[in-house]
Amino acid sequence: MQSDKRAVTPIELAVRALTGAAGFLHDVGKLSLQFQHKLKEVKIERDGISHEWISAWICQRMLRAQRFDIASFEQAWNDWERAEDGVEAILRNDLAWCPFEQIADFDSALLMVIATHHRLFSRDSRPETKKGTCKKAKPTRPELAVSSPPQNHVDADTSRNQRWECTDWKSDAVNCQRWEHVLRLAQVQCLSGAGASHDQAFWHKAALMARAALILADHHVSSEVFADVEASASYTTEQIYANTTQSGGGSRRNQPLSWHLEQVGVRAMAYARAFETTDLPALSGASRERLNAGDLRSPTRFAWQGAACEFVAQIRDSTPGRHAFLIFNVAGTGSGKTRASMRVLEACQPVDKPVRVTAGFNLKSLTLQTASTYRHELGLGADECACVIGDPLARALHAYEQINDDTTATPEQFMASGCDSAEFLAALPDWLQQWQTRSHDQSMATLIAAPILVATMDYLVAAGEPNRQAHHAHALLRIAHSDLLIDEADSYDPHALVAVLRLVQLAAAFGRNVLVASATLSPVLAEAIEMAWQSGRQMLHSHEPSGAMGHTVLVSNHGAERGSQAEWSDRSQSFMDWYRQQMAQAYLRPQPIHRLAKILPIEQFKLLTKTVLGGAQRAHKSHHWLAKHPSYSKTVRVSIGLVRMANVDPLMHLANALAEASAKAPPSLQIKVCAYHAREIAMRRALKEQTLDALLKRHGDRDLADDAAIQVQLKELSEEIKDLVLIVLASPVEEIGRDHDFDWAIAELSSSHALIQLAGRVNRHRLVAVEQPNVFVLEKNIKALRDKRMCFTKPGLQLQDKNAADDVPLTHTNSSARHLLAPINGPVLNEGFAIDAGLVFDPSRRCHFAQEDDRAIAHLLSDARPFLLDDSSHWACDWFYKAFQLREPDAQTLWRVASLVNGKLRLEQYEPTRSGSAWIAKDGSAHETRPNFEVATWLCPSVDSAEHDFATLLQAFPSREQGKLLELGRQVSVRKERPPTITWAGACM
Repeated sequence: MQSDKRAVTPIELAVRALTGAAGFLHDVGKLSLQFQHKLKEVKIERDGISHEWISAWICQRMLRAQRFDIASFEQAWNDWERAEDGVEAILRNDLAWCPFEQIADFDSALLMVIATHHRLFSRDSRPETKKGTCKKAKPTRPELAVSSPPQNHVDADTSRNQRWECTDWKSDAVNCQRWEHVLRLAQVQCLSGAGASHDQAFWHKAALMARAALILADHHVSSEVFADVEASASYTTEQIYANTTQSGGGSRRNQPLSWHLEQVGVRAMAYARAFETTDLPALSGASRERLNAGDLRSPTRFAWQGAACEFVAQIRDSTPGRHAFLIFNVAGTGSGKTRASMRVLEACQPVDKPVRVTAGFNLKSLTLQTASTYRHELGLGADECACVIGDPLARALHAYEQINDDTTATPEQFMASGCDSAEFLAALPDWLQQWQTRSHDQSMATLIAAPILVATMDYLVAAGEPNRQAHHAHALLRIAHSDLLIDEADSYDPHALVAVLRLVQLAAAFGRNVLVASATLSPVLAEAIEMAWQSGRQMLHSHEPSGAMGHTVLVSNHGAERGSQAEWSDRSQSFMDWYRQQMAQAYLRPQPIHRLAKILPIEQFKLLTKTVLGGAQRAHKSHHWLAKHPSYSKTVRVSIGLVRMANVDPLMHLANALAEASAKAPPSLQIKVCAYHAREIAMRRALKEQTLDALLKRHGDRDLADDAAIQVQLKELSEEIKDLVLIVLASPVEEIGRDHDFDWAIAELSSSHALIQLAGRVNRHRLVAVEQPNVFVLEKNIKALRDKRMCFTKPGLQLQDKNAADDVPLTHTNSSARHLLAPINGPVLNEGFAIDAGLVFDPSRRCHFAQEDDRAIAHLLSDARPFLLDDSSHWACDWFYKAFQLREPDAQTLWRVASLVNGKLRLEQYEPTRSGSAWIAKDGSAHETRPNFEVATWLCPSVDSAEHDFATLLQAFPSREQGKLLELGRQVSVRKERPPTITWAGACM
């Protein structure tokens, strides 16, 4: 491995020693008769006591004796078999032994790394944390301590039937010498690491790094077939093994345990040095110049970007030494926030320091769009920007769009993710070459080495989740070596946000810059991010007291001609007060109104269809545009509107109702409906997105009448039609992941953030000042219309009062939009009002909805804050990561839909089995339900037509990929086991 010339830091020395000692000792528990018998008989069974737990027990005994020789090793095993706190205590279900009280020195960190190298600790019981409630999960400090033995490592009932004494490992003098050598290697590392520090924050970081290196080394060594290793010839008498390998259709014992321990220890120390390296690829000087190319100084709507970069660079250059920034980019819609974020992060680094960035997004569509923006609009090369998402169909289709109908494109153009060319991989440092073996279609070397990595947050949050093992280790290594960009942090619910906060904490711990981009980031969320960042900086300062100077900065396109920029430098003022003040000042300057909202009155659920149709016609009247009919010498008034619904089932019911009701519209009016949501057959959704993405790009106010999709609709109109209203009925997937510009919208409320994001899809590209409402908000959402008091949940932030009966809300007690969107200190809304982030930040316009959302967020974050912001042993327990996950465990079932003759469908469910097909036919007689009034729909092909169109699209792909992509396109996910009903609007459960 290449290395720079700087001195090795105390934490680097500690991590090397910790990793080496753990590697040499991590599997000594495999000497038990139970484990060796299991390998010999090739049994697949769970050990009643995990080998890593025994390893930690044996290691603690030797640490206590301060000796790592044959005699102390034998004595430790004798104690295990006979001591009061040994195996007999476990068989009695006596929880006496605990590996450590807290992780605050080398010994406790070593025991933690060894005991958890396969799984974290668990706690025997803990209070449940229920999402959407204010019920707290705050274990006291004694409850927080690691239970002994924890559920993840010991099953007392199973262990009673297994033999736990030590195998005779001294079969001959040669084997004894090998074990003596391994123990001597471990002792050298223990002596070099002892006394490094007694700071919990220091060992929190050191143990995370060492554990990650051990996991990588253990996986690496265990994957080798020992018979192919040169040293295997000298181990002919070895009878103690570490693992098995596949051979001739079965399994056989593989690596001698002493050899395995030595190899893992050596490799682990090498992996530990990967955290120290400075030889990873970075943006070239030419790319950095291109990143800042263009006129960012002139008074245009993008001038604020140049001002923001200048502001950060001035802070960077004002004081010698290293700097670390936490930057809040709160620029509004249409201001170029995505491009600006990368430019501002580049400005954080002097010209002689490398620029490496990891950008995390909530949705795969936005991840793909951003990667394309960086490559094409910022001029980044194919070997400078990599994109990682878990959906090969979405990645391939996005690549197809970027190739611009080049039917001679190579397979690499469709399937590559960037930074994976032969030239790029060949130029990597030696220590990364071993990671060029691909996992799926993405190289681990690429994930770690790419100068710019654009990824879904699902991949990145693993860095802060040690329970995810190798995935955690790879993501942690990535975060350690790049700055972090988080897009739309407030698009996650508060429990999911905790997973994002753990990522912020670790980035700060490695001295990296962090930028959070969101136009609607509430003060409560911003404060939580700031606290996580400061917590990470405490880890940094635990081993580097004079480390990088920290700066908290806010940049925006609001407030002045070139935007506003500010640093939180006066720490006598709380962060919350400073943030509120800066955001308020940004909205003091009058702005043109691009989205003017109006409340749509509704008090009864049965009036929903009529209300939505009335709102659509009213919006169309004010915001239509003209298109010439291709067959008749007349013009037609056309508009494209968005109706946002919170949940998919009501969306599909409303889609059917609107299609049916449109038949009763006046003869001169044609209303057409399209349903867009996640519970749709993948190929139909892909075809809709392809059409909408092209149609609703309206930069420069292009004439949509010439678009092919509009021409199709116009040709279907009869001569008497004068008005064409095209409606996209969409779930929340629209407001987060799509770059669309609608003429108008109607919204069902779920949260203030969702409403502002939804409004950002109206007049998004054209940014024309409006005087008539172009956003209409239903006065009550569907749950409220059905008399449910808990009406802003799933999605939404409303909390239930657990001390009261009958679903009494703790927050959002008034369900009327007329009240919720009114200013806190103002009257109930009766007139139109501007809809933008001022509803959250402008003191004169801040609404009740934003206030109630903040109350709920504060309650929910309080569950996690005590555990996130300190360094006690709780972080080694898996419950914290399971309680606060980025996504809820997905109980959905996967189906494949194939079109048969006569409109019939074949439905197959994905059921992974040990043998046979994973796709099990469930219904061969199903039919697709088509709308009663098909003329009232658009972009809603039948399954048969969609498959034909999708197959035609796939002809541009390499032939070897077409079949796989078509199979992916036939799939749909639902939450029930029974076969879904396939309708024109999606898959009904």
